[in-house]
Amino acid sequence: MQLRPMVQNRTLRSAEDLWEKRWRLGAWIFLATIVIQGLPLERGLSHPQSVLLDELREETVATVTTLGYQNNFLYTAIWALLYMTSVMLVIRKEAKRTVLWVFQQQWPLALSLFLVPLSLLWTEYPGKVLMSSAHAIGTTFITLVAYLYYRGKPGLFVRHLGLVLGATLLLQWLSVLLLPDLTIYADDRWMGMTGQPNGLAGMAYCGIWANATAIVLNRKAFKALHLLAVGVSIVVLRGSYSVTAILASTVALSTLFLLTYVTKRMSSRRFWNGVNQLAILGVMALVILVMEAQNLVQIFAPMFGRSSDLTGRVFLWQDAIKLIREKPFLGWGFDDNAQVIVKTGMAFIQYHDGYLDVAVRGGLIALFLLGVSLAVFYQNVTRSKMDVVLMTIPFVLSMLIYNIAQGTLLEFRCLVWNIYVLLLFMALPYGVPRRWGKSTGKIMIRSINRTGVGLPVKGTFGSFEHQPKGKKNHAV
Repeated sequence: MQLRPMVQNRTLRSAEDLWEKRWRLGAWIFLATIVIQGLPLERGLSHPQSVLLDELREETVATVTTLGYQNNFLYTAIWALLYMTSVMLVIRKEAKRTVLWVFQQQWPLALSLFLVPLSLLWTEYPGKVLMSSAHAIGTTFITLVAYLYYRGKPGLFVRHLGLVLGATLLLQWLSVLLLPDLTIYADDRWMGMTGQPNGLAGMAYCGIWANATAIVLNRKAFKALHLLAVGVSIVVLRGSYSVTAILASTVALSTLFLLTYVTKRMSSRRFWNGVNQLAILGVMALVILVMEAQNLVQIFAPMFGRSSDLTGRVFLWQDAIKLIREKPFLGWGFDDNAQVIVKTGMAFIQYHDGYLDVAVRGGLIALFLLGVSLAVFYQNVTRSKMDVVLMTIPFVLSMLIYNIAQGTLLEFRCLVWNIYVLLLFMALPYGVPRRWGKSTGKIMIRSINRTGVGLPVKGTFGSFEHQPKGKKNHAV
């Protein structure tokens, strides 16, 4: 006996409402991490000063060889509270099956995260690795609880994210106007309360993408606020003047509007055939960009008013390549580059190239796993609703370009990385059962709460619970 459609829809809505109320805290936790990254909790506000290279080296070595939480107790306590709350939410009975399924689907990402604690076996700074492991696990759980709330609701996600980023960037702008001596770097680039111009520029890049996507997906809802947030983000991006962030923002907007235009005028098959061809060309172009980055920088950087070595990045990249050749497979360990900084006397805490950073810390194996996770994402997104496509592809594509001259891959407390991981999860197949088995409404609600509304439970696309055998199933 099948339930009537009205009863079925009412039951499904009740289950979805219950699930949404249960995981709303996860969304608040994720959005709170964005606000925290825009506040001067870790470094505090101080007058920017020009520092000699030798002094910078000493300061960098002192920073990476200590655990760091002794002087930032409040900052560490806030992150620990968010981590513990997320873990407690995830280990609840009704979420365990969902989380295991997510890791089963994105197994390359799970393995790349597993490399972080595994590097305890070959690092000289186990304390730093333990701290990195805590951040890796904690931020992953934060993205998981946010996914449990936002899955199947891409429009709601970019709306919340865009408005929070817009408010945070407006606060950064006000801090520059009111406290210019503390929030403007020596070369007149804005750094706001983030402590560095590149960090502020990365936040502005995310703000432009999120609010533009919210305008496309939500159409008239909060359109004026999102347009205002885009304007604020552009002003902050111009003030921080990161060429990499400007390029990434341009790619994200161009891709978003191109996909929006094309999807309205093409059939699904023609669209994905074109996207597949562009994806192959894009991968080839990205490989060429990464391999020839040094030569391209020397040619194009002066056109944007930057030095031919891109503010010393070229020399950092050369040092990173030498270190990769010494330990090519598993790298030097996820110890915040403490071992290589002490060994080489590097004056910076990263190599300003996400791919080289990953290869130095986790070797070519970590880089390969991230590539496979990207392939799994692409396979999933080709089977997703168009709203998910419009939300994910522009950001992921621009993020890959952004990491040519900035390091956000496997930077666990970085805004760009956290959004990227959440988008990987949101691209996973999601739907509701087409038909319902012999059951009462109460039993169905309990089953939905246990496994998630329409969640594929066997690890294969379209294998939904409660669906009769012999029926072809699809994501909804």
